[in-house]
Amino acid sequence: MKRRARFVAQGRVQGVAYRASALDRAVQLGVAGWIRNLPNGAVEGTVEGEATAVDSFLAWAQRGPAGARVDSLDVEDETVEGGLERFEIRR
Repeated sequence: MKRRARFVAQGRVQGVAYRASALDRAVQLGVAGWIRNLPNGAVEGTVEGEATAVDSFLAWAQRGPAGARVDSLDVEDETVEGGLERFEIRR
């Protein structure tokens, strides 16, 4: 079963390699999507793939890499669209 979710992580999530670590984690889990910094200091992204892999990615996103402090992770499920072939960092 597939799942697609949009997420916004708030806290100390910029300047701590959150996006690069998310890319590594996504590749490990075999999920697709994207991630980017927001002007307000948060990080936003979309992740899509097997539901268990998306769940694992979101569990990681709640913690983030060493040095990060995730104060909140807002997650909204979206309609699975397909078409995402890889995970990328957007500017």
